[in-house]
Amino acid sequence: MEEDAVPSNLAIVDDYSGTGKTFIKTVNKLIEANGKIAESNLFFLTLHITQRAEDQIHNYSSTVGIPINIVSLDTSKETFKEDYLFEKVKSIQLKQQYTDICANHPFQKDYIFGFEDVASLVALHYNTPNNTLGLFWNDLTDFAALFPRHKKQKTSLKSMQQKVKDRKKRRQQIVTFGIEDARMATIMAYCVANSSKLSLDNLKNDFGLTSEQLDNVLRALIKQGYITIDKHIIIPTAKLKSHMFVSRLNRFRKSFEEKRGTEESAFSVHNEYVPINFK
Repeated sequence: MEEDAVPSNLAIVDDYSGTGKTFIKTVNKLIEANGKIAESNLFFLTLHITQRAEDQIHNYSSTVGIPINIVSLDTSKETFKEDYLFEKVKSIQLKQQYTDICANHPFQKDYIFGFEDVASLVALHYNTPNNTLGLFWNDLTDFAALFPRHKKQKTSLKSMQQKVKDRKKRRQQIVTFGIEDARMATIMAYCVANSSKLSLDNLKNDFGLTSEQLDNVLRALIKQGYITIDKHIIIPTAKLKSHMFVSRLNRFRKSFEEKRGTEESAFSVHNEYVPINFK
């Protein structure tokens, strides 16, 4: 989408929508990537959606002026909504009985009616039913959950997905300002954050760069006056540092250390990669 490859029809698929917030956040991110998304025909395809989510999405659609088509196999309301599954008085009584049961167990209040009190009776296999009534899926000491939350398994796919999330998280950290190229801004912050302890091997590996790509990045930074290189050591210039929120650099650097699973002292200048003679 950043390359203007915007489809005329765009479908966002989900198994379940309890509040509609995930869908709305997704559309907002797409619009941020390319405003032309607003001209696409947007479809939201779900197995199940709540009335609350439908209302939220319709309100959002009216506010931003983007038509959104919701297609779902089923729609439901909150379990204890009056005159829905039960007539008004019965609904109030059952809700109180359910609340009393939860009060007699070591139960987090936020879990009683699920996320944002969606109070759904829907639980999908392999999913984390956080919108479902909490008593159904919360493991307690005296009984097992009817619909236990899925416990993530550590697989190679999960590992790759986590690395993608980590990279996105680092890009979202506001450390630089006045630099339009997001990747370049992150690399610049990386150079300043690590300073004399910068490892070119780590830089190359952390950003997934080839040696040629790394040379091109270094050449661009030198040409624009952001770094100098002396005896194979990258030295950030005053110009580069002027674009940094210094107070945030330490946390930024540690995010790379945590991902790599090493301590700060492990940073060193390696000999495996030597930059070319940029002069």
